Amino acid sequence: MVSAIEDAIRSRFRPIMMTALSDIVGMMPLALQLALGSERFSPLAITVIGGMLAATLLTIIIIPLIYMTLEGAGTKLKRILKRNEPSVETELI
Repeated sequence: MVSAIEDAIRSRFRPIMMTALSDIVGMMPLALQLALGSERFSPLAITVIGGMLAATLLTIIIIPLIYMTLEGAGTKLKRILKRNEPSVETELI
């Protein structure tokens, strides 16, 4: 499970970061009000930059951690349920 997550991060990290950084850098002139008419779109640019940062953080760090946690909890729960499962011999007695 951990090796699958590591492989996925290795193969998808670069495209995710390239997309996020290009969006963020592309919105910087509007967010900093350097472009013509940017005072109108500055709040939108700031919102897009914040959303891209949050989505990138979620994609790369938070979601894999949640997946690992839930997968580990599911495995432990299966072991507990299997241990507490009545066997065929005890039902016959």
